[in-house]
Amino acid sequence: MKPMYISPRLSRDFPPQARYLIGVSGGRDSVALLHWLINLGYKKLIVCHLNHQLRGRSSDADARFVEKLAAKYGVNFELGAANVRALAKKKKMSIETAAREARYSSRGRSRRNFSAESIPRRGSHWSHRNARSVHAPRGRADPNHRASDALSLAG
Repeated sequence: MKPMYISPRLSRDFPPQARYLIGVSGGRDSVALLHWLINLGYKKLIVCHLNHQLRGRSSDADARFVEKLAAKYGVNFELGAANVRALAKKKKMSIETAAREARYSSRGRSRRNFSAESIPRRGSHWSHRNARSVHAPRGRADPNHRASDALSLAG
């Protein structure tokens, strides 16, 4: 495979030899982003997946898929789990908000466990609070969206 190009800004701000977290849902966009980063030479990635426990066996299958993908690329894998439905009910919030909170909390633990740096996602409030990570949302339907867009540099 022909080596991919890394812009000087990306290489300077996020050197490939550093350790980074990447949130992988198992959807097309996050899998493409992982593949793209690996092909750019980012070998010290920590693939993070949170099982939201919302879809029963399908949620478990997504977690197994992401774990196998991390193993295929030879990168670390960190699995978290959260009963998002119970969290939403307890805190009186939407499922989406509870899921976001659970992901942020899980990735925060992963950052501390691995002493990892992260790459901010464009427009992420989380990145502005200095708890940044790569994350491409699952199932993006826009055919013009490229996985590399999720890696746009903030600022």
